[in-house]
Amino acid sequence: MRRDFTANAGAFIAAILFGASVVAVRVVVQDIPPLTLAILRFGQGGFFLLLLLLIWARDLLRIGGSDVSYLLLLGAIFFTIFPVTFNTRLRLTEASRGALMLATMPLWSVLLGRAAKRERLSTRQMCGVLLTFAGLGVVLAERGLTFVGKSLSLAGDALMLVTSLCGAVYGVLAKRMLTRYNALTVTAYTMMFGTLAAGFRRYPFFPLVIFNHIPYDELNHSNSCAILTFNP
Repeated sequence: MRRDFTANAGAFIAAILFGASVVAVRVVVQDIPPLTLAILRFGQGGFFLLLLLLIWARDLLRIGGSDVSYLLLLGAIFFTIFPVTFNTRLRLTEASRGALMLATMPLWSVLLGRAAKRERLSTRQMCGVLLTFAGLGVVLAERGLTFVGKSLSLAGDALMLVTSLCGAVYGVLAKRMLTRYNALTVTAYTMMFGTLAAGFRRYPFFPLVIFNHIPYDELNHSNSCAILTFNP
C-alpha cells in the first residue's frame, strides 16, 4: 500500500513539473533552435547528475559494459528524439494543444506494455483507455485538426504524437535497466548519452567547440535552460 502511494505521488509530482515545462519550453524555443535547446537543457542536467553521483554515490556510477549500447539506445530515444520533436512542436503552435497530445503518453505505455510483455488489462482499464482516446479526439476536433494559417497545427500534432510514442517506448524499454541499476544511474547515463548524440548531430567536434558554435543570443537563455533542467 505504501509503495503504491509513493509511486502514485511521484507520478503526480512529475506530471505537474512536466506540465509546467511545456509552457516554459514554448517560450524559450521561440529564440533557441529545438536541437540546441535539447543539448543545453539535458546537457546541464546530465552533468549535474553525474557530478552529484561522483561526489556522494560513486558506487551508482558502475555499469556493465554490455549495457552501454542499451543505455545509448534509451538516451537517443528519450533525450535526443523526444526533446527535439517536443521542442519543434511547441515552436509551431500553442502549449495547451501540445499538452493535450502529450497526455496520450500513458495510454501508449499501457498499450505497448500489453503488446511487449503480455500485460493483461482489466475491462475497466480498457474502458478507461478508450474513453481517454475518445475524449482527446473530441477536444482536438473541436479545436480543429487542420492547418491554420502559418501555425501548422496538424504537423505539430504529428510531432507531438511521435514525442508521446518515444516517451512510451522509453518507459517500457527502461524497465530492463531499472531492474539492474538505480533510477539515478539510468537517468544520468541516458541523459548524457542522449545529449552527446544530439550534440554530434548538431555540432561537429562536439563538445569541444559547442560554445563557439552556439550564437551568443542563444547562450543568453542558459538560465532558462537551467530552470528547465529540473523539470522532467
